Amino acid sequence: MRDPATRIWVRAAVTAAVCCAALLPAASQADARSRTGSELVDCALTGTAHFSPPLSGTARPTTVTVDAALSPCTYTVFAPDGITSGTAKVTLVFSALSCTTSTLDSSASHARFNWNLADGDHTFSRLTGITLTQAIGNGILAGTVTADSPRLAGERAVSVLEVISKQLLTSNCETGGTPVADSTVVADIAFA
Repeated sequence: MRDPATRIWVRAAVTAAVCCAALLPAASQADARSRTGSELVDCALTGTAHFSPPLSGTARPTTVTVDAALSPCTYTVFAPDGITSGTAKVTLVFSALSCTTSTLDSSASHARFNWNLADGDHTFSRLTGITLTQAIGNGILAGTVTADSPRLAGERAVSVLEVISKQLLTSNCETGGTPVADSTVVADIAFA
């Protein structure tokens, strides 16, 4: 379960973003598919993290892939093509990862978000320059949407996430338990 203080911080940040968005002029229909810099989107993310090789108490090169659903999404520019939901495929490449240590290779890590729009259309955004600040089972992931993305180009994404394992991560690290191959990820991700 997410820490109540973290939920309050995330909601406060999203509320501030929504208030700022209300001051921005709405984009015209002509530029609806290529908006940049003026959209604010906040989504709940639920998915699965796959660790290759499985996460253990020993630091080693590891690739983590996250497949996730994004729903619901709150979109602050009320337009016929507002983002309502989507999916995400995140690839995090670590030169060293264990239950207590991580060294993320930001240049090799990336994400793709496939968006469902209110008008029934679809588009996507790519995220690079990913950073991760983590504590066991929790973290803050951030990155920038690439300039050539059809949606949200140039915007910064920030996600407060929690990794939930069927195995206790601390027990796994402290006692050398069975390595963790898959875990559930829940998060709130905001683009602004």
